[in-house]
Parts: sequence; structure tokens; C-alpha cells
Amino acid sequence: QPRQKPKAKLRDSFILQEEEQSSQGHLAEVNSLNRGLSLRSIIQKHENIANTAGTVRSEVESTHTVVSSRSTMSSDGSMSVNRDVIQGELSAKNGEEPVGKVTRTQYTYQSPHGDDQGVNKVTTTTTTLGGRRASGPKITEIED
Repeated sequence: QPRQKPKAKLRDSFILQEEEQSSQGHLAEVNSLNRGLSLRSIIQKHENIANTAGTVRSEVESTHTVVSSRSTMSSDGSMSVNRDVIQGELSAKNGEEPVGKVTRTQYTYQSPHGDDQGVNKVTTTTTTLGGRRASGPKITEIED
């Protein structure tokens, strides 16, 4: 019995249906955004601000991590790895300078050569930002 090949029309019909659904989803998103910005909601927001008479408070928090990693492998089989991780936790209220801490961790590794053991070093530095002690303590941990 001869083998049946899939028809291109059937495959294309699935693609067209997916595109139509995504455009309908996009229209629904636009409509929901417009619904949130109605004139009534804008007026209500301004009335709430006027009624509270300057007791509006807002707080912003952010946490970021940046990782930089580099490894090298030589033709003789030796290997080295360098990794930098910077983590920040800051929070700021209106009109105040940000308060928080930044932590930087450096990791280095060199594979063993001959009878030597591999060299592994971790350095962690924590710095406090803002607050009463702007020059704050600097804490450093070194592990070998």
C-alpha cells in the first residue's frame, strides 16, 4: 500500500489559525489596557489623592544579581575558572536616599599541575549603602 504524504494545505491551515488567535489575544490585551484608563478611574485616583492630603507613601524595592563567568581550558588539560557575582538589595522611600547592601563574591580555581593540588579561592565583600552609617563597615571574608 502506498504511503500517504501529509498535505501542505492542512499544515498551512494550522499556521493561519494560530496567527488569527494571537491577533485576537492582542486585541483583548489592548481593550483591557484601555478599560483600566477610563475617565472615571482617573477622576477617582485624583479624588483619593486630594482626600488623603499628602499622606501618600510609596516604597520601591529592587534586588539585582549580576554574574560574570570565564573559564579557560588548555591543550595540556589544565583549567582555570573565574566567576564574579554581584548581588544588590536596595530599598528607597520617597525623598530618602536608598538603603541596602551590595555583596560581591569572586571565585577562582586553577587545576593542579603535576603533584600540586588545585588552587581554589573565594573572596566575599559586603558593603552597606545609605542609612545613618553611610561610610558603613566593610566586611571581607576570604576562604582558601
